[in-house]
Amino acid sequence: RIVSTTANQPVELIEVKTTGSLNQRSFQISINEVECLLDNPNNYHIYRVFYVDEKSSAITILSGLKVHLQQKHLALSMTILDEPKS
Repeated sequence: RIVSTTANQPVELIEVKTTGSLNQRSFQISINEVECLLDNPNNYHIYRVFYVDEKSSAITILSGLKVHLQQKHLALSMTILDEPKS
């Protein structure tokens, strides 16, 4: 997590999530990240960085996550993982 501070401005919390595909719209988020975004609805942002190749990349900045979740512009999902084999 990146913490950005500017004089006379609130602290901005930035989580960076990367992928090698422009088509990959889902990504994992930890319980700690969920708790942080709920505790900091106005200053928590996710920067989604898409690395296509060495010369091409794109970024999407997701802000106001709690509101977007409430308005159903974003969705959280869960995956049931297989139990580890002993």
